Amino acid sequence: MNGHFAAYIELGQLLAHERGLSWDIPIDKDGMAQDGIGWNLTDLIKDTAGVKLLLRNFSVEDKALAELKSSKVDPSDLQPVSNILSSCWQDLLKSVALEQLFLRRNSVQHVTGNVIRPLRVIATCAPGKEPWQITVEDVKTAVRIGRKIQASGKLADLIIGQVKGLFDGKHLVNAGPLSAALTDPRLGAGGSVRRANYLKSTDELRHTLEARKSNERLPEGKAFWELIRIVMTEKPQTFVDELRFACLKLLITTGFRIGEAVLLPVDWRREREYLDSKGRKADLLGGYSKSLMIRHFAEKQQLSGLNSFALYERTQHVPKIFECLLEETLDNAVSLTSPLRKTLKLQVESGRIIPNFHPEDLVPAPLLYPYLTGNPFWVAMNELKQTDWVVKCRNGYNQVDFDELYDQQRCDFVNQQVKLDGATYMYLNRMINPAKSGQLAVSLRSADGTAYLPNTIRWKDAYFNIAELEAFIMAETPTKISDTESLQLANGALLQPWELLFLHPKRSLAEERNNGLCDTSRCLGIGRPDSTLVGLALGEIKGRRSIFARYGQTEDDKTLVLTSHMLRHLQNTELFRLGVADTIITKR
Repeated sequence: MNGHFAAYIELGQLLAHERGLSWDIPIDKDGMAQDGIGWNLTDLIKDTAGVKLLLRNFSVEDKALAELKSSKVDPSDLQPVSNILSSCWQDLLKSVALEQLFLRRNSVQHVTGNVIRPLRVIATCAPGKEPWQITVEDVKTAVRIGRKIQASGKLADLIIGQVKGLFDGKHLVNAGPLSAALTDPRLGAGGSVRRANYLKSTDELRHTLEARKSNERLPEGKAFWELIRIVMTEKPQTFVDELRFACLKLLITTGFRIGEAVLLPVDWRREREYLDSKGRKADLLGGYSKSLMIRHFAEKQQLSGLNSFALYERTQHVPKIFECLLEETLDNAVSLTSPLRKTLKLQVESGRIIPNFHPEDLVPAPLLYPYLTGNPFWVAMNELKQTDWVVKCRNGYNQVDFDELYDQQRCDFVNQQVKLDGATYMYLNRMINPAKSGQLAVSLRSADGTAYLPNTIRWKDAYFNIAELEAFIMAETPTKISDTESLQLANGALLQPWELLFLHPKRSLAEERNNGLCDTSRCLGIGRPDSTLVGLALGEIKGRRSIFARYGQTEDDKTLVLTSHMLRHLQNTELFRLGVADTIITKR
């Protein structure tokens, strides 16, 4: 074994020991750690802002293995490949993860996506070899396979980056350095000379911008203009789509990263006034007396010694041509999410799941259905009448409309004028019948608080105790519990979850899946936004229905895909095209 490799593994073991982690992770025949055994990287760094990401996959990269097999003309050329990485490769992944998190202080998303995956591809393309035994040919194969897996070339770049920074930088291989033998035109290798933009001619600049397009950094024209048509002219079909449209307008007009856009605070507005030396407003002298700025949390701002997940507050000026659009869009988003924000604040401050009622309250079980599911329809209603209510409530998602709908159903149900809706009946029966649901049951109570155990349930007379119901939700449906953890700011302060703008219902199946409606004034499961809010909309995540599929006019339109970061490159490129200096673009 290479001495430098052994020292690097010892570093990882030391970091693991300091944090009480077990170095040995039992895995199954597919190379996956057992449930609850893998390292929860998000919890390790106490990050409450992101999704939970684990280090539990110690198998070969499936896509890389498939490409490797298909590229071999003679099957006998391919050495037998085990589905499980060797123990030394597993140790390397563990050490890298801990070093990246606790010494380099990178984010969990960066570690899992930009570090661990490229290493698994390299290991897959070097079958039968330990990390210190890989050669230039193995790395070239990995780069070639990476380009086939990801046409944009990003994965290939990441592989080269790990070879240069990890294997060569840490002297982990016997036949190193390896990166000197790699030539890649995308990275400017091969002896090409780079010059600052201000030294280039107009033709050279135009050629550079055209090269950006060929490198797939800019959105396809058809996809971009279809996105503009959708978010500017279409009527959102769901509450979450309302938020997605607003977030996409924000991305288009500001060039924010996707993580910066979805974590926009509700207190986003900042203004600056400009006066001359005599205190007169600048517009009296032909300038601008006021500018609008957006308060946001900028990514890639980590400072040495601080947590990688801390949020860094920054402001960005809004161009005059976009001020009206952004003010209208964001103010509307604030209004839409106001009921969710009110509920979430009550949940955080009370530490309870259903703060709308006192713990000792007895509430008729059917009346709690909208709170538990977000579905405002809980009594039988003809389709035409229900459609009218959907149209009315979607027009601004006004709390008054939801209250009117709820009160009308309650009055009709109490007076025995209507029966329970079939979905409500099935949902409540699953809650009280553990034999059918396979979970714990919640007790029904009579109006006086005693156990309600009739042969035939009259739901008008069946009640839930709020404290018992909260315990049931905590034990049986934890995925529906709101995101109540606070976020840490770089200055040491805490940002409460209700201070974020794009709050959304968690698992709003009635609306997202069944084309129904979500009662935002009573929904108890409130989610803190992450990048999937927009990633799903643009089609970045395969297998999920994008806004192109939902709102596209033609079959070709429905298959379009965009990457959120393309919108950031688009704004930079447009500023370059207009002749704005590099220094100004970088500052923006």
